[in-house]
Amino acid sequence: MQAIVLREFGGPDVLRYEEAPPPTFGPGEVLVQVHAVSVNRTLDLKVRQDGGGYGVVLPHRPDHAVARGSGCPPARRGDAIVW
Repeated sequence: MQAIVLREFGGPDVLRYEEAPPPTFGPGEVLVQVHAVSVNRTLDLKVRQDGGGYGVVLPHRPDHAVARGSGCPPARRGDAIVW
């Protein structure tokens, strides 16, 4: 799969679009295909610039916000998931 990968902190030019393994998920979690995303100014921009004090370990994929945890409602392949 293709993913944005952050291998160093800095400006927008440090973001790389590259091949990456699909994210892992466990019991009670689902993997969803994402068609559109937004940028969270507080989290995404600060992490890209200097880690933001969040304990980010490089390389980092800023795709964590699209994961769905335990207790999610049942879904079938092709369902639109909005939350």
